[in-house]
Amino acid sequence: MLKKIQIFLIFCIVAGTLSANDWIITIKGIEYEKKGNLLLAVYFGEEGYMDRSKIIYKESIPVSSDEIQFTVKDLTPGEYSFAILHDEDGDNKMKTGAIMPKEGFAFSGKKQPAGRPPKYKNAYVTLDSEVVESTAQMKYY
Repeated sequence: MLKKIQIFLIFCIVAGTLSANDWIITIKGIEYEKKGNLLLAVYFGEEGYMDRSKIIYKESIPVSSDEIQFTVKDLTPGEYSFAILHDEDGDNKMKTGAIMPKEGFAFSGKKQPAGRPPKYKNAYVTLDSEVVESTAQMKYY
């Protein structure tokens, strides 16, 4: 009986280790002379996409260079997306003008429409291996 419990515990540890993913997110083109913080919000699945109440991970890093890297650890396999804000004034929200944002931003995915988030089908990244890397370019107007 003890041997069965030991085998079960080993299986649980190995299964837990294999199912966790790390997501390395590199943000380029940061206008670092503007200072402030780079805010990261990570969403899981289509139902959580761009819903502030469903952010599963968030992080803030002081802006000090034109490139910053975030590492989000221990994510279960699935579809994820992210949004980035260059919060220049420290109010934790995007400052907007009449039409376009006044602070820099970036999103996951390959298609980056002007001034708004991409549709979910263009924004999600599938995490299905131990380490997934994504790169996004900041946009400023």
